[in-house]
This record gives sequence, structure tokens and C-alpha cells, in this order.
Amino acid sequence: IYQEIETCMAIQEDKESAHQFQKGIAHVHTTFSHDGEISLKRLAAICRAGKIDFALISEHVQDANEKKFAQLIKDADRLSRNGTLLVPGLEYEGEQNVHLLAYGITSFIDPKKKLSKIAEQVHKNGGLNVIAHPKRNGYIVPHDLLRFVNGIEVWNTKIDGSFAPNA
Repeated sequence: IYQEIETCMAIQEDKESAHQFQKGIAHVHTTFSHDGEISLKRLAAICRAGKIDFALISEHVQDANEKKFAQLIKDADRLSRNGTLLVPGLEYEGEQNVHLLAYGITSFIDPKKKLSKIAEQVHKNGGLNVIAHPKRNGYIVPHDLLRFVNGIEVWNTKIDGSFAPNA
């Protein structure tokens, strides 16, 4: 049994040394969105100063169109060259007040589509789908959407409080 414990400990040490953790922020709106408070350039500077490795940007789709989103992608790429990876994305609202954060998308996806079709397209193109502030809609995720979901936001300061999530 001691040999097995030593082997497990050695495997665990190898796993820990092989993983490098990244520090990031998600569900960030800039002045691209109607409720954003800082520019993308300012966000990049704040992230660099705070040694944040990445920022997952989720601009409101109703404030976007193909041309504006293409510009956001270009700006995020340009500003990412200085230390913090800025990952552009859009926040979609669908049936049952479900909000979907589509990260890493490379083109504008029509918000008139059903949310599960948007998520499927994001998934096919290598992006990530995250359900945003699920408390807002009673933690309901439609079944046809669930198979494309990569994550669920567990704490949103605007919905759940600034210092600790509301239970």
C-alpha cells in the first residue's frame, strides 16, 4: 500500500508542476455596450496593471452589428499584444430570459436565431458558451441549449451582490 501511495503522490506532483494557472475575468462590458463604463483600451491597461492574463468580453448583442463587432475583434487583437489576452464575445438573450455569453467568436451571429442555434454555431466555430446570471431566470436552462453549454456563471456582482453571492 505504501508503494501505491508514493506512486499516487508522484503522479500528483507531476500534475501540479505541469499545470500553470491563469488569472482572468469574465462577463466584462466595455463602452461598446450601453451599460459599459470603461473603454476596451482602459480595460486592457487595468488588466495589465493587475497582472490579469485574460479578459472574456461579453458585449450586449443589441449594441452590435457585423461591422462594429468586426472592429471590436480587431481592437481586442491589437490590444492583446501588450500582455493580457482580450477575448471578444457577445451576450445574447433568449427564451425564458436566458442569457448566453458567447466567447471567442470570430464573426457576428444573428441574435434573431433561437438561442440553441446560436450556441451550436459558437460551439462549431470553437467558441465557448456560458450561461450568465442564471439566478435571474430561476436557474432554468432549456434542454436543447444545455448540450452546447461549456459553463455557468456562479456569481455576477450586479445580480448577486458585490462581496458574496446571494443564496
